[in-house]
Amino acid sequence: MKNNTMKKGFAVGVIALFLCLSVTSVYGAESSVKSRESSGAMQEAVVEIEVDEYRADGSINTVIVPLTQDEVNNLKEDLLSAKTADERFAIFKEYGLIPEEKTMEELKNDMYARAEAMGLTREKVAQLASRFEPIVKQRPPILLDFFSRVNTVYMGGGTVRVGLSALIGYLNFLRGWNLPKADFFDVSWGLLGVVDSSGLIVQHQLVTFPGIMCLVGFVGYNIKLPLFLNGFWGYSAVTFGAGLGFHTVIWFYWLNRPPPE
Repeated sequence: MKNNTMKKGFAVGVIALFLCLSVTSVYGAESSVKSRESSGAMQEAVVEIEVDEYRADGSINTVIVPLTQDEVNNLKEDLLSAKTADERFAIFKEYGLIPEEKTMEELKNDMYARAEAMGLTREKVAQLASRFEPIVKQRPPILLDFFSRVNTVYMGGGTVRVGLSALIGYLNFLRGWNLPKADFFDVSWGLLGVVDSSGLIVQHQLVTFPGIMCLVGFVGYNIKLPLFLNGFWGYSAVTFGAGLGFHTVIWFYWLNRPPPE
């Protein structure tokens, strides 16, 4: 009964998140909309979406993907109708936010390579996990996971990179360079947040109002829709989340996956 209640809480949180996205899409886009020339004197509104690619060597490559307001609205509708992380990953590819040739298996292998380079070996992680195990077993609104696939969405907040990104960004601006950015870990927070972390056996689902999360050794993509959506999709060596809300732990979650159509 308790687990069902927590699952319902997670579902309610996800629904609330996307309802907020639907309500605020018009207002959020107005401040970030630019114009581009189309046929004749017509102009079509364009929303610039920032996509940060976190690579295995720790560098971050940033690109700007222009989408029309209609495409942004369709993107949110498609994300809302998606039932799995794989479906959402495919949707991002469809809209050009993630390269078509990129696979989750590749991201996972790159995450292990980056974790090893950072000194986060499986032995050290196991020691760290054992220290927090008593807390995690109580299932408070605190999430701690290791070597897992992560999907996060935060609204009404921001992101801070702890590392060299600020310095490199300043040098790029000052000198006109294009050096890749690099971070040690990333922190996101928001008035409403959803974190889904799936390991080998256990899946954690955290919904917070408000909340904060931290990723260490992340490899994947950080996608930012101006003013109303900030999310990470990929793999992380360490995932931490906390706040006021619901935390669901699902053992052997892959047994509950629907069969492919």
